[in-house]
Amino acid sequence: KASDPTPEEKCGDKFPKASEAQVIAAKELKDKGNEHFKKQEFEEALDEYTKAAEVNLYDASIWLNRSICNRKLEQWDDAATDAEVAMELDPSNIKAYYSRALALQQLQKYDEAVKICKRGLKKQADNKALLQLKADLEKAVLQAQAACPGQAAALGAAQCPTTAVTHTTTTVADIKQKSADMLYKWQNGEPDEKEREGYKKMMVDMFRSKYE
Repeated sequence: KASDPTPEEKCGDKFPKASEAQVIAAKELKDKGNEHFKKQEFEEALDEYTKAAEVNLYDASIWLNRSICNRKLEQWDDAATDAEVAMELDPSNIKAYYSRALALQQLQKYDEAVKICKRGLKKQADNKALLQLKADLEKAVLQAQAACPGQAAALGAAQCPTTAVTHTTTTVADIKQKSADMLYKWQNGEPDEKEREGYKKMMVDMFRSKYE
């Protein structure tokens, strides 16, 4: 039986590849995060996952773990964005679709969450968790529409919870170049804590910019 592809192999040439040393170092940090997560030490787990992402930006499983951690901390915007990054890095990762849809549900972005479920179900049509979530979300959409009849004309789309996501012209190539530049600056300097926090925000924002 062939071994499962690595995160870098799944990405192909879409994103820069991490070195073997980076992959090993990131895994060690991720494992530390997993230990904290098992103890329900979610803040500490999130910090380790973030450090792991700083070492290997292109491992979808790290971003998914960040998303799950942020859900535990009820940081729904971050949870949704981290899951979106995981989806971008590994479009076959069903758990990433599920995590993003759950976060969007909490943000009352029901229409968008339904679309994410449908995308995930195209990858795995019989996934019970996604099927159940999709059914719950579609019910919520109907309830929201009933509460906002004639929403666009009377209330304005922004006041109803089914506003669709908009897109810009940011391309994958743009994201790839930004991430490569930032990673180079990060790994060849000695950033202080403030710079680390700024870099962490930039890591998320460079992916988020594609969808906002």
